[in-house]
Amino acid sequence: MSEESKLSPGKVLLGAAIGLAIVVGLSIVVGYAGPKPGFQWELASIFGTALGTTLLAASTGALAYSTWSDVRATWQLADLTKHDQDERERPLVLQLDWRPEIGSALEGYLMGMLRNVGLGPALRVEVTADYADEDGNEPSQIDSVVFPAIPSGETQPFQLFVRFSELTNEVRPDGFRLRGTFTDRSQQRNYDIISWQN
Repeated sequence: MSEESKLSPGKVLLGAAIGLAIVVGLSIVVGYAGPKPGFQWELASIFGTALGTTLLAASTGALAYSTWSDVRATWQLADLTKHDQDERERPLVLQLDWRPEIGSALEGYLMGMLRNVGLGPALRVEVTADYADEDGNEPSQIDSVVFPAIPSGETQPFQLFVRFSELTNEVRPDGFRLRGTFTDRSQQRNYDIISWQN
């Protein structure tokens, strides 16, 4: 609820005084307008009590609505705060560098480095790679590796075994693309590893 829509204490007191004056005034009118001659105290008090109770119920409903709006705003603020905290603690894993070290013409190792530059730990970090080149070479095997966790600010080296069944030309280092996923502390959301080449 905005500050402009909230009632000031002065307005609340003024509204209560006007409501009281209306209840008393109508009670007096009903007291004189009864079926018996003269002022009827019993009828005026019953009418005044009924009208006052109705106004009290309406005021309580308005107060409950105002409070509910405040509670809803508090929940929204709590949700925004939690989202902001989650984003600040979100781990962010970057590929710093990689280079293939081919042990033979058909197999070797893809080596690289991961660094968690986020504020929270990266959990269940899984790393693998793809390879594609213009010659149509396709590896028959590229291993993957899983790390249980990479703490914030820490670096983790990795190596992936790569095997080609046949090659039409030599393996191109720029044909490899690292990919992988990890979760945050809540382990409810998966993130992709952000990768770039030097």
